[in-house]
Amino acid sequence: MKLNYDCMICQLNKELDLARGIVPEARRVAFLKEVFQAMGQVDIGCASPAITPLLDQVNARYGFARPDYEPLKKRYNDRMMAILPQLRRRVEACADPLAQAIKLSRAGNYIDFGAFKAIDDGQLDALIQRAWDEALDPAEYAALTADLARAARLTYVTDNCGEVVLDGLVLEQLARRFPQLEMTALTRGGPVLNDATEADARYVGLDRYARIAGNGSDLAGCQMSRISPQARQLLEGSDVIIAKGMANFETLCACGLNVYYLFLCKCDYFARRLSVPLMTGMLVNERRMNLAG
Repeated sequence: MKLNYDCMICQLNKELDLARGIVPEARRVAFLKEVFQAMGQVDIGCASPAITPLLDQVNARYGFARPDYEPLKKRYNDRMMAILPQLRRRVEACADPLAQAIKLSRAGNYIDFGAFKAIDDGQLDALIQRAWDEALDPAEYAALTADLARAARLTYVTDNCGEVVLDGLVLEQLARRFPQLEMTALTRGGPVLNDATEADARYVGLDRYARIAGNGSDLAGCQMSRISPQARQLLEGSDVIIAKGMANFETLCACGLNVYYLFLCKCDYFARRLSVPLMTGMLVNERRMNLAG
């Protein structure tokens, strides 16, 4: 997806919040000038996550260091691993364990410190509970399972820590239902927000079901022009791609590959374009989805 006005304004508003704490006025103006210059450097063909590293550099020069997300990543990985055994038992008792694992994994997309300043553990629990009674788009789920039955190679693009534990439930069910699949879990290539890296994926045990690979980039998402040649080759050589989270949706959208996007719709811009209420769980395919202008 290309850079767009709404996402740029969202990024800018975060910087304006920081600017209000800068004194004197001349320093505040200098900060904003550097913010505008940084935003102007981003190619129009990149999605908004490409702005973040440039803004991080500006913020650091003015004393706004990037937060250390490692404690939060471990906290939510451990939190979700603690409840994983009971979730697995309930999933395996369902008529369609794969569908239920997908719904739980989608609910876990709430654990996103890029979209939210803080995570409400009560809301997280409520979303996981709600997932048991939610439905997947029946046509897209049927298409996904049909594609998987014919596929030889699947790439599962992960998003955030915490939710990556629930991605393991999906990979476990995929391995059981489609044993012919050669599966790779693609993580971020370096630390960014609370996104999962290769080390995080191994920490939660994804390597029991899939090969783990980093995408060679420390951007949120999976911008095809910014990932490693190996990661791009992996995606382009996959029969099916499951991409978790809004950053992956935003950066992979319009790539033309057979991508099934799985996420919670957490911002007004995409809620409007997808014609859904905020926090709606989505399962949409790259080649068939309808994005309003």
